[in-house]
Amino acid sequence: LTAQDGHSLNVEFSPVLALTKNGPATAVVGQSATYTFSVAHAPSSDGSPVSGVSVADSITAAPVYTSGDADPDGLLDGGETWQYSVTKLVGPNDVDPLVNTGTGTGTDPDGDTITATDDHPLGIDFLPTLEVVKGGPSSANVGDVVTYTFDVSHAPGSDGSSIAGVT
Repeated sequence: LTAQDGHSLNVEFSPVLALTKNGPATAVVGQSATYTFSVAHAPSSDGSPVSGVSVADSITAAPVYTSGDADPDGLLDGGETWQYSVTKLVGPNDVDPLVNTGTGTGTDPDGDTITATDDHPLGIDFLPTLEVVKGGPSSANVGDVVTYTFDVSHAPGSDGSSIAGVT
């Protein structure tokens, strides 16, 4: 007499990513701001390995992986924290504060895409310098109407940022 029985169990993986974005509190127009990103499993994660981990930023080029894969298998394992970095040149047309969003993305063992986001506000210090050049006749007679012109522009060394209400 022989008996057999079979049983299968579908395992559903539930990793949850956590992304932390850091950078300077302020920067001056013309300066570079370096942002760092940390990607790890969130406390609510089951810690299952995540493949294809990448980080994107809403206003910069793609951040570059710098470290964290402790067992260099290309999988974000429980207990690992992967680091990414990117630098942005602060421009005269950037808004203040410059709020940008980092997004970490990966794929769980079931093939599902998982993501995490974090924002970082950057206060921008604008340093425009104006130059005013006055023009007009070098002399006039009593009773003459004299017209002067004023040319207002950014002076050498100005950051070129917009200026409103010049009168």
